[in-house]
Amino acid sequence: MVIIRPYRPEDLEKIVQLWWGTWHETFLKLTHPQPYTAWIVRFRDEIAVQGLIWVVELENQIIGFVVVVVHHIDFDRLARSPTF
Repeated sequence: MVIIRPYRPEDLEKIVQLWWGTWHETFLKLTHPQPYTAWIVRFRDEIAVQGLIWVVELENQIIGFVVVVVHHIDFDRLARSPTF
């Protein structure tokens, strides 16, 4: 059964392994300039504190994740139709 749940700090290593692995599978001919350890630090210190993260599990294995970063929107500067 697939489970979607909030991120927990103990997910860090598995999440970064998945992120690192899929990046390198996607860009086979490229070498990322940052080492794996930098990805861990970035996820832990930047992404995990700025975003809402959900983890996807199948049979107790992390198979995916999503990060949603919500930015403040200044509503008085949004364009809108004059009919609304």
